[in-house]
Amino acid sequence: MSNLEQTILKGYKDAIDAFNDGNVKGLVSHYADDIVEVDYSGVVCNGKAELEESFNEVFKQMPGISMKFENENISIRMLTPELSVIRVPIELVLPGGNPVLKGNHILINKKAGERWLAIESHMKLYPPPME
Repeated sequence: MSNLEQTILKGYKDAIDAFNDGNVKGLVSHYADDIVEVDYSGVVCNGKAELEESFNEVFKQMPGISMKFENENISIRMLTPELSVIRVPIELVLPGGNPVLKGNHILINKKAGERWLAIESHMKLYPPPME
């Protein structure tokens, strides 16, 4: 993995750490002001204020929700020197640990100084296996 890819991945990991800590301010700091996010339930957020409100509601309704990912299955593609697409296979762990929902988190990131901020974010979760 190149230094650039490691920098992009570190930003994603820091955002997930903030998510897992329930730190909404820290989490939304990894998103551009004009972020467009389509969350796992299909809700569309336009801008940081809506995104922050959405995350506050998620943590209120599901305290203890967390997300996991493994580095080896991540795909980072550079579109231009200033734009990247990252695809991360994730596991969303609901409060109580069951069920664990698997899916992909796809982000378009734009370079902002030394950081990479998400300008578009889509999460797709797959239904749990039927028993």
